[in-house]
Amino acid sequence: MKKFKTLLAAGCLALAVTACNTDTTPTKVADPTTQEAQTTVAGDTQAPADTTAEKPEETKATEEVKPTEEVKPTEEVKPTEAPKETKAPSETKAEKEEKAVITLADDGKTTVEGGAKDCVFLEGKKVIIQKPGTYVVSGTLTDGQLRVEVTKEDKVEIEFKGVDITNKDGAPFYAVSADKVVIELKKDTVNKLTDSQVYEFEDDSEEPNACLFVKDDLTIKGKGELIVNGNYNNGIVTKDDLKITGGTITVKAAKNGIRGNDSITIKDGTITVDAVKDGFKVSNEEDAEKGFFLMEGGTVVVDAGDDAIQAVTSVKIEGGNVTYRADSKSIKCDGTVEVKDGTMTEKTK
Repeated sequence: MKKFKTLLAAGCLALAVTACNTDTTPTKVADPTTQEAQTTVAGDTQAPADTTAEKPEETKATEEVKPTEEVKPTEEVKPTEAPKETKAPSETKAEKEEKAVITLADDGKTTVEGGAKDCVFLEGKKVIIQKPGTYVVSGTLTDGQLRVEVTKEDKVEIEFKGVDITNKDGAPFYAVSADKVVIELKKDTVNKLTDSQVYEFEDDSEEPNACLFVKDDLTIKGKGELIVNGNYNNGIVTKDDLKITGGTITVKAAKNGIRGNDSITIKDGTITVDAVKDGFKVSNEEDAEKGFFLMEGGTVVVDAGDDAIQAVTSVKIEGGNVTYRADSKSIKCDGTVEVKDGTMTEKTK
């Protein structure tokens, strides 16, 4: 009996334990505090998902910038149009507008149009260029002189466009001072300079002593014609360097035909010289780098009562053709004499 009671008590105790375990499980499911906590944690965990969702919007903003559209101002600049503001033709036109046009006429009726103010001065029978620049000269003086008087730093370019100047007591063309004088013989024009057999000098220097006389550098160029009649002494003289690059030039002289004190360089042109003394003469004996005659092209015909070509340091015929008749020597030079690529031919009598 006692044993039965013991077993019965043990069974009741087991049932009580089972009942307690059954009540614990429902409590966990029905606890609202736990659910709220879980809901809050779940909300925090979703934050990264929200950030990911915002990124596409930021990317769209970047696409809206459209950098290729912002570059359009560069296309509007159009740098290729910039050169239009500084076209070379415009500058050339401006240079042409600055030229002074001199129309020679007797009895003080010479006219000047364009150019700088007071660039030309008329004094008796003299037409004096007194400012640097380019001058277009045409017309006739039966007794007069075209004269250049500028500073030693100035360059003067004169376009001969049908000039006929005769001077009865001096040189028809006289460049008293300049850094350089350029005479251009305009195409399809004939230009003539003629002096007399007697000169009246302004001082004791006995200059000018040529029909065309320049105290400084002289360049003759162009495609026109120049006739020089030197009845008093020399035909053409420069006291510095003489360069001929074109034109048809005919010189007749009572003494030397063409004389360059420092040098004579012929690059092109057709030159005919008839001189009582030397045809071409270079006379600088003081400077070892000067005193030369150089021919690189063109055609030269010389009839000389003395030497055809005379120079101090060198005579070089590196191109072109020289035909000569000389009572003395074809070439007189104490320095170097070279005839290569060009020709030197004596005239047949």
